[in-house]
Amino acid sequence: MMLTLFLILERIKVPIGEASNLPVLSGINLTQFISRSSYSIVIFADKSARFDFINFAVTRFGSQISFAVASKKESISPNCSFPYCIVPYKNGKKVQIRPAPKTAIAFANWCEEITRPAISTINHIDQLRRIFHSPGTFLLGVDMVSRPDYVKDTELPFYRVDRTFFQFLNISVSAGLYVYRSADRQLIRAGENYKKFLKSPLIDVNLVNISSKPYFGGYFVEKNDIKETNEEVAVLTKLANKFKDINFALIEGDFADEVSLLSHLQYIKRPFFVLFNSSEINQNRYFSYSKDCQVIENLINSAIHSQNSFTKIVGEKDEINNLIYNEFESTIKNSPGDKLVLFANEKLHRSKKFYLLAEKAVSLVNSEKLKMYRYDLSSNEIPESLQIEQDLPILVLYPEGKDELYYDSYETIDDILEFVSFGVTNKFEMPEYNSALIFKEIDDKMNPQFTAFRKKLAEEREKREKAENVHDENL
Repeated sequence: MMLTLFLILERIKVPIGEASNLPVLSGINLTQFISRSSYSIVIFADKSARFDFINFAVTRFGSQISFAVASKKESISPNCSFPYCIVPYKNGKKVQIRPAPKTAIAFANWCEEITRPAISTINHIDQLRRIFHSPGTFLLGVDMVSRPDYVKDTELPFYRVDRTFFQFLNISVSAGLYVYRSADRQLIRAGENYKKFLKSPLIDVNLVNISSKPYFGGYFVEKNDIKETNEEVAVLTKLANKFKDINFALIEGDFADEVSLLSHLQYIKRPFFVLFNSSEINQNRYFSYSKDCQVIENLINSAIHSQNSFTKIVGEKDEINNLIYNEFESTIKNSPGDKLVLFANEKLHRSKKFYLLAEKAVSLVNSEKLKMYRYDLSSNEIPESLQIEQDLPILVLYPEGKDELYYDSYETIDDILEFVSFGVTNKFEMPEYNSALIFKEIDDKMNPQFTAFRKKLAEEREKREKAENVHDENL
């Protein structure tokens, strides 16, 4: 028995899963690996990076695709500045395909796309959607029977597609050749002169290194259909034609999420414009919500000529108990009494409920030495002192003259009151209250339409009962 236990303990020291046992290559060995393989995928990664989600794909496609790991320093892939990036190759050349997904099944499907022959005819709406979400430039032959002679000498992907598929995406097209550019989400009617439409003034961050120019700027947008960013594209196109030292792009998807974490913009409501020094993506950036080209141009000129300091995002002071960035530190440090602050994203349903509970707890205490505040992270800079180690919302107690305390219990009036009572400097007697009534009160505030409907039903029921009683009395 002891021997079996010893062997088990020894065995778990060995890394588990295909991802942990891939060859780690560098230099000439990496170059030869890529050039000698029909299909290969290289994960350029930090030592601490985890990518276990590839295990299933490695097992399934190991006979068709060669997998390896390399240091991020070895990467020639653009913008590989995050924990890892995954790059596919075919016969030594990088494959033009959408960024690798980060879940097991989706990644396996992505690997299958690499090994399949290119689809020349689009037979399903999802295939068209996939093109609109893939990096690169594509030729679409709408209602064309075959590839035109004038595009046979190009290596660009060509797809025949029925115009009815575009109707599902609310895009109006007619028969003919179209160019689609992922960089600026433009679908352009072309013809024999299609080559003049191939180059975009904007870059696709999946294909071009953002640090190839001194500055990188663009609008952070949601990854939706190609028609929803026309305004942002128009502004960026004008800017790109004027500022040649800046790479401009629509910033979306996984790349946007990663950059927003590095630059402390992960909670800010999109769309918004940001300009970075391309060699260092961090919180030192210039920010604007504006879609006015002149406003953004002025911001860029000020940034380039160092006339403005880096932008700190400050929301509007719409209520007295709403804290904004430029008054946060002074309120916490200088105002008397204990402060309870809920850091939230106003779009989250859970944030509203949490705030109502905390607000109710403070009202029950009914002390001038305890104040409740709300801090909206979707419209304000993250305070330097805030430690974000949990999902939003985050409830923090700032006791007068003491270090802050982070709430990590359930969203109940009992637990919040207990937390406040324990942590405050200015102690109070625990108030009397009815948890069930408070729960109903907050539920009514969270669902006012349902509450009104329920009230209406109760009133109608009362009327019917009164009418029935009158009828019985008359009998």
